Amino acid sequence: MSRLPRILLPHTVVLLTSRVEQGLPFVRTPLMERILWSALAVAQNLYPVKVISFVIMGNHIHLIVLVEDPELVESFMERFKCETSHAINRLMGRRQVTVWCEGYHSPAILTESDLIEKI
Repeated sequence: MSRLPRILLPHTVVLLTSRVEQGLPFVRTPLMERILWSALAVAQNLYPVKVISFVIMGNHIHLIVLVEDPELVESFMERFKCETSHAINRLMGRRQVTVWCEGYHSPAILTESDLIEKI
């Protein structure tokens, strides 16, 4: 069964979640944090999605973003994943190894109380 298309409206707060491939944990180190911050900066610069908050878990990441132009979310996530993959692969001495699972989840956060709870 195919997945239903994502429908996001302009000026919506969205929770973006994506997982890394099995067996690839994010080890919380200053270097990994710099890699992720840098990748977010590059993606934000190219595709203006406003990052409100994010948290790095052992095998996935959660980003809360304000979406001004819904058409930019997919490109933003692709750029973020590409930047982090290149940096992680360089760090580990690997070439073109998949870091992220395909796709991401992007439910809208509809109320202030839901936003506070997610943060």
